[in-house]
Amino acid sequence: MFFFKLLSYLPLRVLYILSDLVYPIVWKWIGYRKEVIHQNIENAFPEKSESERSQIIAMFQRNLLDFIVETIKLMTISKEELNSRLSVSNPEVILDYFNNNQSMLLTASHQFNWEWMVTFGRTTLGYPFTSVYRPLRDNFFDRLAIVIRTRFGGKLITSDELIEDLKNNPESTAYSMVMDHVTSKHHYWTTFLSQETLFDTSIDYLAKTLDMPVVYPKLQKVKRGFYSVELIPIGEPPYEQGLTLLPRFIEEIEKSIREQPETWLWSHRRWKYKRI
Repeated sequence: MFFFKLLSYLPLRVLYILSDLVYPIVWKWIGYRKEVIHQNIENAFPEKSESERSQIIAMFQRNLLDFIVETIKLMTISKEELNSRLSVSNPEVILDYFNNNQSMLLTASHQFNWEWMVTFGRTTLGYPFTSVYRPLRDNFFDRLAIVIRTRFGGKLITSDELIEDLKNNPESTAYSMVMDHVTSKHHYWTTFLSQETLFDTSIDYLAKTLDMPVVYPKLQKVKRGFYSVELIPIGEPPYEQGLTLLPRFIEEIEKSIREQPETWLWSHRRWKYKRI
C-alpha cells in the first residue's frame, strides 16, 4: 500500500511513461491473459479483419495499463485535477432525482476508467454517492479498492447490504454498481457481442424491489487521461412486470463497446459459462 501511495504522488504524465515502459514486459514477455483477450475479441467481432482485431487488442493493452496507473493516482489526486479530466455532459438527469429526494441506481460497465467514474458524484456534483461492490478475493487489492473508492467521502457497501442501507438512509443517494458481469444466481441468456452470453438480472430485481430509477453512465475516452460521461436513463417507476430494464441496459453497453472496443475489459473471462 505504501509503495502504491508513493507512486500516486507522481504526475500522471510520468505515470504514463511508466505505463509505456512496462508495456513490452506485460504483453510481449509475460503475455498476460493473451489467449483470453484474443479469443474474446475474435468471438465478439467476427465481421472484422484480423488486422482490425489486432489493432483493438494493441489499443486495449495500452488502455489497461493506463487504467492501472490512473487508478493508483486516485490515492492522491486532487478533486480539481480529477474534475478537469472527467466531465459529465448532462448532470441534470440525476440532479432532478436528487432534487425530488429520489434515490437511484447507476448501473455501469467495465469501461475505462470506471474507477474515476465512481468518484464523480462526490467530486463533481457534491451529492451522496454509494458504491456497491463485490469484495475481491485478494485481501490487499480489496483494501486498496476500499481506500480508493472512499477517499472523497464516498460510501462503500456490498450488494448484500444495499436493501438494508436504503431502508436506513434518510437522504437520497445514487447507488453505483458495475453490472456487466455475472454475479448472482438469477441469470438471463441473450446474444451479446455476437455470442450467447449470461447476464445477472439484479438490475430489474433491485430497481423494482426498491422502486428506484436506473441510469447508465456511459463512459467514453476523449484522449489519454481524459474521459466524458453521458447519463442515459434506462427506466423509472412505475415498472411493468418481467425483464424490462436488463435488455435496455445490455443494448446500451453493447453500443458503447462497439463505439470504443479498446476501452472495455477484454481480459476478464466473461464467457466462461456456456449455455447447455
